[in-house]
Amino acid sequence: MWVNASYAIAGIYIVGDVAYHGYQAQQQGKSTNAIARVVVETSVFQVFASLLLPSVIIHTAVAQSQKVH
Repeated sequence: MWVNASYAIAGIYIVGDVAYHGYQAQQQGKSTNAIARVVVETSVFQVFASLLLPSVIIHTAVAQSQKVH
């Protein structure tokens, strides 16, 4: 339950951050292509930084700690 909740929170954060950066780019008067680029770059970064990398680190730590017992 807590794992799913943490993924939901991370997902909500990612959506919010991507929307915020896209909105900022739009407010700065950037072209549609530039806005799309900002959205894609932010999405890719956040997926790796907020979901994939922490998942791998936590999974590895749990697997290694189970070998100790």
